[in-house]
Amino acid sequence: MCSPGCACFFAQGSCWPRSSAGRTRKNQHAPDLRQAMRRMRTNGSMKTLFLLCGIFFSLICFSAPAGAQPATARVATAADALDAAVKSAAGQGRRLLLFFYSIDAARVGDAVALMQQLYLQRRQYNFDIAGIALDGARPDAVRSFNAGHGLTFPVLIDVDGTLARQLASDSTLGFVLLNEQGRRIGFRLASHTPEHMNLKQQWQTYLSSLLNMPYMPADQPVLGLKPAVPSFEGETVNEKKISIATLHREKPLVLVIFSPRCVNCVNELNFLNSLYAGELKNRFEILALSLMGVEPTAAFMRDNGYVFPAIADPEWQLVSLFETFTGPVPAAFFINMQGAVEYVHIGFSDGLKDVYRMWLRRLAGMDNPPLLVKDGYSGEQRCVICHEREHLQWSLTGHASAFASLHRKAQTNNPECIGCHVTGYGQPGGYQLGRGPRDMENVQCESCHGPGYQSCSAYTGQKTAKKNAAQWKALCVACHTEKESLNFVFPRRFMQVRHTAMPDLDGLDRAGRLDLLHRTGRRDSPFDNPARYVGAAACRACHAEQYRHWQSTPHAAIQPDSAAENGKLYRFVTGINAEGGHPEPGRTGVQCEACHGPGERHVQQPEAKGHGFIVGLGAECPSCVVEQICRTCHGVQDDPEFDFDRAIDRVRHPISSP
Repeated sequence: MCSPGCACFFAQGSCWPRSSAGRTRKNQHAPDLRQAMRRMRTNGSMKTLFLLCGIFFSLICFSAPAGAQPATARVATAADALDAAVKSAAGQGRRLLLFFYSIDAARVGDAVALMQQLYLQRRQYNFDIAGIALDGARPDAVRSFNAGHGLTFPVLIDVDGTLARQLASDSTLGFVLLNEQGRRIGFRLASHTPEHMNLKQQWQTYLSSLLNMPYMPADQPVLGLKPAVPSFEGETVNEKKISIATLHREKPLVLVIFSPRCVNCVNELNFLNSLYAGELKNRFEILALSLMGVEPTAAFMRDNGYVFPAIADPEWQLVSLFETFTGPVPAAFFINMQGAVEYVHIGFSDGLKDVYRMWLRRLAGMDNPPLLVKDGYSGEQRCVICHEREHLQWSLTGHASAFASLHRKAQTNNPECIGCHVTGYGQPGGYQLGRGPRDMENVQCESCHGPGYQSCSAYTGQKTAKKNAAQWKALCVACHTEKESLNFVFPRRFMQVRHTAMPDLDGLDRAGRLDLLHRTGRRDSPFDNPARYVGAAACRACHAEQYRHWQSTPHAAIQPDSAAENGKLYRFVTGINAEGGHPEPGRTGVQCEACHGPGERHVQQPEAKGHGFIVGLGAECPSCVVEQICRTCHGVQDDPEFDFDRAIDRVRHPISSP
């Protein structure tokens, strides 16, 4: 347990202190929201959340999203309304973000802008948002504010202001995030972020990690591009002036943001100090940024016998330079002698000790034999230290984000799915159902090469036997079956994940690399079938019933509009720029082949089965195959309201005749 002043946070081995700049004023006559939320943190239960709302709320009414008819009927209590919202989200396997705000709160504009931005992405990342407006005495003002800010997410309005009266002014802006089971996994108040810090960016960093959304703070490396550490000078608790630039020019530097009251911070600093004074003495430097004042920080340093420099930063003036830092500590930045950030980690556990050793040896230019788990899986965070280029190429494959797809479909505890989305499932050191660890999520290096203690020649001292094509194929098709993978043709797909399949990144800046990493923009055709498109008319003779059904759907009626001028034509036609596809006549609209793939080989051999001829979509996994085809056109940028589970019922046609 962390000592007072620290709250447990979602990241493994991290804590969450408050800044003195962000303290909230306490109401002496009523329960403080922070105290109630601490009780929620203790048991994490839905019941406590409802009790809290029952205490604070009386009657509420709904503020309808922009463009919708306003709801005038009152509902029972906030507990009932939120109970219904939580149960609805949980029933659909979705996470729920409860956002509460006053229209008069400082920085509310930034907060609602982020919530609206997230709301438009909720379908693709499997969560819902419900707003709670605290200005119940001014419902018209709330509606005007919401309309003026273009808010389209549903909002509950506190009618008689009971909740607003219970909150200090700094506590009128924040959110609670619940997981698919209705348990709290995230919580923030605006007061956690001092006013000189960017609230929107802080919350976006925090929530993107929890919601498995692609977002990379500017102070983290991306695809080999390593950002410069923020430059600053300061005075240590020993009253010495220091410059971070001077520190990293002399030796590799580990910068640690910490709180003296955080147990995990103490564990990390104790470990780093053991290296600093022992096996890596004079090989690296430590700079500790404390979130507490000079006196408690100086006492902490003295009591623990630390001699490396520490700066007290209770107002968060220096830590605000680091976008990765959102409150949880410890936060460690490994910086090379050129001043570039090589590695960032939030939290600390014993499993990181060898990772830290290896990073420091690398940065110091020392011999760096791999330190791996002796009888289990070690994880990609160790592999990358010696195999940076290979790791970079892996980052651009679907393997690197395999676990996020389970989050998006609420399948992270489904034993039938999870084994193909994690590393070492059920094996020593590997991922265990319901227990993690998080650093074994995704299909990592060892999923293909085997556990490091067996496959790493630098560790075993023996040359690892190479797999032949048949062995690689057997390994791949264990997960990439026709049910779960679209058009998986081993020779072609294998070449896409080999480490030699490395794109040229030299001409790409950070924005370009992020686009590549997050696969933004138009997606390529999902079909790996080298056949011609033949048009819907060619399907009609054998599939008359299905053709008639297709004609009744929006897919058949859709026509290119002004959006086509902005590079969106692929959403309105079939087989764009492919052989036999648009612009050939008769390819307007989203036809059969837009979903089932080019049909030439199927027309020539109608009895032949398999994705190499046609994609039937009857036996394939709805999430792994069908939805991925739909998302080619219905991505979050083009169709933020797209709900696959509802949309598929509107276009699904009767089962095809042979």
